[in-house]
Amino acid sequence: MGGQVAVHLVHLTNIILTFHHAYANVISVINKTNMSEQPIITSVPSQEELMARYQPAQEENGITTYFAGAEYYANAIDVFEQKLTARIGDNEPMHRSIRSILHTGIDAETGQELRTDEVARNVGDEIEARKRLAYIAANHPETYTVLRDNGTVGFHGTRSSALAGILMTGELRSAKAMHEDTDSGAFMLSGEHVFQAAEGQGSISFSGLSDLVTPKYFAAADLNQTKNTETVIAELHREADKLIRDAEARDLQGQNLGGVYKALHKQYERAIGAVEAHPDGLEATLLKNNFPVLIGLSGDFVEAAEAAPDPNVPHTRTISGQSEQAEFRPLASRIPIKNLIFAVPADRVDGMRRLLDMFHYDNSIVAIDALGPDNVDLAA
Repeated sequence: MGGQVAVHLVHLTNIILTFHHAYANVISVINKTNMSEQPIITSVPSQEELMARYQPAQEENGITTYFAGAEYYANAIDVFEQKLTARIGDNEPMHRSIRSILHTGIDAETGQELRTDEVARNVGDEIEARKRLAYIAANHPETYTVLRDNGTVGFHGTRSSALAGILMTGELRSAKAMHEDTDSGAFMLSGEHVFQAAEGQGSISFSGLSDLVTPKYFAAADLNQTKNTETVIAELHREADKLIRDAEARDLQGQNLGGVYKALHKQYERAIGAVEAHPDGLEATLLKNNFPVLIGLSGDFVEAAEAAPDPNVPHTRTISGQSEQAEFRPLASRIPIKNLIFAVPADRVDGMRRLLDMFHYDNSIVAIDALGPDNVDLAA
């Protein structure tokens, strides 16, 4: 995800879940299912952990949900549903839609699976993803329709400067793929560089719908500004110089980050060259109009990448990423633009539409605010 990687602990909402089936059922699912077809499960709790965390249900009619073939009691779904439906008032069709999303992960109108479990790491992530979709459906139904119709399962956070490379190459590229590109002139001023090899991360990080905090953090979602050419060039030079100083300092300290900073410095050199040569060009325009961008990915692409992994990504199934984040990385170093949607500040939506039209792309665009707040529980 865009921006310098920092330790960022994402607040995990407490969900009251009661485990209904035995531990053996989960193990049975894992043993019987081909791992390439499995939703991501980062860990299966031990019998002792289950006894401590998931006490047997007291009510046989408790709210149940399913994840990876196992049944869970999830009464927090019921609590969230009551709060959300109370807010929207007397709207029975919307109530049915919200109930279907929360209880089954299925869209009531089309009958299609919303596939929130495609990239969920555990049942908690799955429930939180459904809650976000239900919140969006209740408050921004047009945005919900876009997510549903595009099969969006997660977001990558970056800045407008990344759009030039995406539009020029027709794909979202990993840091490694961008470093290896010496012909297009596209550059990456943020992304998965720090704590990775000097050539950058080979896959692309996304957050599942249970976590909007992380992609917004890396996109610096509150920073929406317009600058002039002189300011942009001065900032690029200042950051490029800092990267060289940091690289030298890390090398002297015996750390492995010197090469990382030098590799990122090359990206800044590309950017400086592009802006100085064409101050009114695409790259310069997107640096002067500096705004956050969240990039949504379709579940169809994730599934296709599982079936035919990119040989440039040395993994056998979708990577689960950081333990404190709902992060996943599809098995691809490049994602064609047709598999993406874009979320930008509301005042940038029209400009983003014109920009995509210039390149003959018809991707959906939504406002970032329409994706809901960081914590939907507090807003419901």
